[in-house]
Amino acid sequence: MRNLKHKRIPGLLLAAVLLGLSACGAGAAAQDEGGSADLALLAALNAGVNAPSITQGNELSTLPGYWVKAERVRYCKNTFCTRATTPSRFQEWEQENVDRGKQRETYIAVVSEPPRGSVENVVFLSAGQQTTLDGNGYNNVVTGQPEKYKKNCKGKTASCWRQIDGRSLARHIINSGKFPLSKTLFVLVFDARFNYEISKNEKNKIENAYYRWLTNRVYSHKLKRFYLAGQSRGGCLAFRLGKRLRAHSSYRNVPMILQGYDAVCDKGEGELGTTKTKYGNPYNSNHHGFYTNLSGQFPHKTNLGIRMVVGGGAVVPVLGVHAFVYTRGNTGQGGWHEQTWVNLDHSEMGREYSKSPYTIDPGLNHMHRSLARFP
Repeated sequence: MRNLKHKRIPGLLLAAVLLGLSACGAGAAAQDEGGSADLALLAALNAGVNAPSITQGNELSTLPGYWVKAERVRYCKNTFCTRATTPSRFQEWEQENVDRGKQRETYIAVVSEPPRGSVENVVFLSAGQQTTLDGNGYNNVVTGQPEKYKKNCKGKTASCWRQIDGRSLARHIINSGKFPLSKTLFVLVFDARFNYEISKNEKNKIENAYYRWLTNRVYSHKLKRFYLAGQSRGGCLAFRLGKRLRAHSSYRNVPMILQGYDAVCDKGEGELGTTKTKYGNPYNSNHHGFYTNLSGQFPHKTNLGIRMVVGGGAVVPVLGVHAFVYTRGNTGQGGWHEQTWVNLDHSEMGREYSKSPYTIDPGLNHMHRSLARFP
């Protein structure tokens, strides 16, 4: 975990912080359902100006860091993992028969989860594919997850406290006040395990699990808005969930913000209608995206605001993996769909906060524009 620079913290709060951090490494946080103790600790960790903030060298984050509990969909019950469990909280993955190895690598942080009858908003943000040599995970500018967030959070450990970066899209949405946590199901997916290389059938199972998990926590007649966003494969998952929600009569007219940051769907499978037709990046002749007809994918455009930021750099050069696009050029602002090309590599868009003026900053502006035109 990154070094923490603390402002003055009352004794009880400091004790709560230290308790949370030590429990993470030791695996003592391996509770199936969380509970009042988790809520109290989370409140203490994020107690106003007394919350710790992340320091990157000499650079202080724009906002204080924010503590979340990263939960594993499945974890081991013994050292060699011959026994493992999927808590009832994540039974949708078992019910959809999602591969259990992928369940163990799925990490979800719930920022807020009000009682079902109180949920008016859903915020769902997903990072890109987490394929690292050491298996400990990448940071991401959309979710705010730190580098190596999986370290000391494997095996028998069910959950760990992690601090999301104050510069991230997630942190700025929290701070905006547009999605009050007391009324918002706010979900950060650190590792969706929605990997490019897995089979089409397995992708469908995983999508089903996320869709059911989200909709089991809301009542459609209570909902006022959705905000779904993701980077790379997380963007494809966000768009697939958005398409599915818009296709359902109960959710069709709920205002939806949907954002992709170099979102990658599988052209070989025709995932989300992605084709093999190339649209070149107007700012970089080496970059391109693969066309998908988003108008056809989202026929119900009432109260819909899509924003795509596309670099089109190679994700896996030998496999020809690139983001998907809808238009050849940049679009105007204010309609159901906006797209901006940028001269950035794929990893820059997902991991580098120095590129935020071209990625998540415009995304926040799109959020405000969309909310202003929604009823």
